[in-house]
Amino acid sequence: ASWLFLLPFGLLVFLIISVISSLVRVILRYFNLKFYLNQSGIFMQSGLLKRSEYNIPHNKIQYFKWSSNPLRRYIGFLTMSIKQAGSQEVGGRKTVSLPGLQIRDLVKTLQTFYPQRKVGKRSVFKANMLLAQQYFFWIGFLPALAVSILFYVQQFMWLFYMPVLLFLVVVCWLVYRYAQSVQLRIDQGVVEIKKGWFFPSQVSIKHYKLQNIRYKQSIFQKRRNLATLVLYTAAGAEAMPHIPAKEAQLLFHYLLFKIESSYESWM
Repeated sequence: ASWLFLLPFGLLVFLIISVISSLVRVILRYFNLKFYLNQSGIFMQSGLLKRSEYNIPHNKIQYFKWSSNPLRRYIGFLTMSIKQAGSQEVGGRKTVSLPGLQIRDLVKTLQTFYPQRKVGKRSVFKANMLLAQQYFFWIGFLPALAVSILFYVQQFMWLFYMPVLLFLVVVCWLVYRYAQSVQLRIDQGVVEIKKGWFFPSQVSIKHYKLQNIRYKQSIFQKRRNLATLVLYTAAGAEAMPHIPAKEAQLLFHYLLFKIESSYESWM
């Protein structure tokens, strides 16, 4: 059982190496970062050994996605990703990341590019708890079962099963909090999908930037009268899982109507 004692030490060494390598990579890539925005688009430049510049016109921007973690939230920073249609200006890349963004800078960016955001009445749709059950089965139950079988075959003492029980309790709590955080918000001009509690992320998409909507149901969803909506843009797709089928159908037809009735260009 020596690996049980070496495992925490190995994890500590791995974390230290990961943090150092990540810090070096970020410094090399984002040294002296400058970010400008206006109604015409976005200009960003950064880099230490290799200088990179991005000039993204307003019409090329498909949507914004921002995310965080406990450490970033503690110091008041987050990372914003600018999703765009592939273009020669950025060598075909569809995502430009902006780390170390403060909350007020994010709000200013969204107000500039999303004046329709939070205008009028907003509807909120939350994911069903089936999402938590599925995550618990794959992330918690199956690994715990495999480890328990290994302990049983090796005839370990019952004390070795205590961490397995603790692992199940922690996973159950985490997936429950995650499922509670998954929600779709929609108003007259913008649809947003929010996911995550420990590592939160959120996307904000204008209605006319959507290219297609997919309504899908699995066997388990049909039994629960649930469905998943997948929103397609020129920069990728975002999904909202496990919402009531009736509400999903209404959203599906509403967003299709917004796409077909809009005269604004998505490019």
